[in-house]
Amino acid sequence: DMMMPDMDGLATMKQLHSQVETQNIPIILVTAKTRISDKQQWSEFAVAGVITKPFEPSDLVPTIQAMLEWERET
Repeated sequence: DMMMPDMDGLATMKQLHSQVETQNIPIILVTAKTRISDKQQWSEFAVAGVITKPFEPSDLVPTIQAMLEWERET
Protein backbone atom coordinates (compact mmCIF):
# COMPACT_ATOMS: atom_id res chain seq x y z
CA ASP A 1 0.00 0.00 0.00
CA MET A 2 1.42 3.36 -0.94
CA MET A 3 -0.15 5.15 2.06
CA MET A 4 0.91 3.02 5.02
CA PRO A 5 1.67 4.64 8.36
CA ASP A 6 5.28 4.93 9.54
CA MET A 7 6.88 3.61 6.33
CA ASP A 8 4.95 4.37 3.14
CA GLY A 9 5.02 2.27 -0.01
CA LEU A 10 7.77 4.27 -1.68
CA ALA A 11 10.07 3.90 1.33
CA THR A 12 9.22 0.19 1.49
CA MET A 13 10.13 -0.30 -2.18
CA LYS A 14 13.41 1.55 -1.69
CA GLN A 15 14.21 -0.65 1.30
CA LEU A 16 13.38 -3.85 -0.62
CA HIS A 17 15.48 -2.83 -3.62
CA SER A 18 18.46 -1.85 -1.47
CA GLN A 19 18.92 -5.38 -0.12
CA VAL A 20 20.24 -8.25 -2.24
CA GLU A 21 17.90 -10.73 -0.55
CA THR A 22 14.74 -8.82 -1.52
CA GLN A 23 15.62 -6.77 -4.59
CA ASN A 24 14.06 -9.26 -7.04
CA ILE A 25 10.75 -9.76 -5.25
CA PRO A 26 7.86 -8.72 -7.55
CA ILE A 27 6.07 -5.65 -6.24
CA ILE A 28 2.33 -5.19 -6.64
CA LEU A 29 1.04 -1.83 -5.46
CA VAL A 30 -2.32 -1.34 -3.82
CA THR A 31 -3.19 2.33 -3.97
CA ALA A 32 -5.75 5.01 -4.61
CA LYS A 33 -2.96 7.28 -5.88
CA THR A 34 -2.79 6.76 -9.64
CA ARG A 35 -2.10 10.23 -11.02
CA ILE A 36 0.82 10.61 -13.41
CA SER A 37 2.85 12.35 -10.70
CA ASP A 38 2.22 9.42 -8.35
CA LYS A 39 3.24 6.90 -11.04
CA GLN A 40 6.48 8.79 -11.68
CA GLN A 41 7.47 8.21 -8.04
CA TRP A 42 7.50 4.45 -8.46
CA SER A 43 8.62 4.29 -12.11
CA GLU A 44 12.22 3.50 -11.12
CA PHE A 45 11.09 0.23 -9.55
CA ALA A 46 10.11 -2.92 -11.42
CA VAL A 47 6.46 -2.90 -10.43
CA ALA A 48 4.66 -6.09 -11.45
CA GLY A 49 1.27 -4.41 -11.27
CA VAL A 50 -1.02 -1.88 -9.64
CA ILE A 51 -4.32 -2.65 -7.94
CA THR A 52 -6.39 0.50 -7.69
CA LYS A 53 -8.53 1.13 -4.62
CA PRO A 54 -11.33 0.48 -4.23
CA PHE A 55 -11.18 -3.05 -5.52
CA GLU A 56 -13.43 -6.06 -5.33
CA PRO A 57 -11.97 -8.45 -2.72
CA SER A 58 -13.10 -11.50 -4.68
CA ASP A 59 -11.01 -10.28 -7.66
CA LEU A 60 -7.83 -9.87 -5.62
CA VAL A 61 -6.36 -13.38 -5.89
CA PRO A 62 -6.93 -13.85 -9.65
CA THR A 63 -5.65 -10.31 -10.32
CA ILE A 64 -2.43 -10.95 -8.40
CA GLN A 65 -1.97 -14.35 -10.04
CA ALA A 66 -2.32 -12.76 -13.49
CA MET A 67 0.18 -10.00 -12.63
CA LEU A 68 2.74 -12.47 -11.34
CA GLU A 69 2.29 -14.73 -14.37
CA TRP A 70 2.86 -11.76 -16.68
CA GLU A 71 5.95 -10.79 -14.63
CA ARG A 72 7.44 -14.28 -15.14
CA GLU A 73 6.87 -14.10 -18.89
CA THR A 74 8.66 -10.77 -19.34
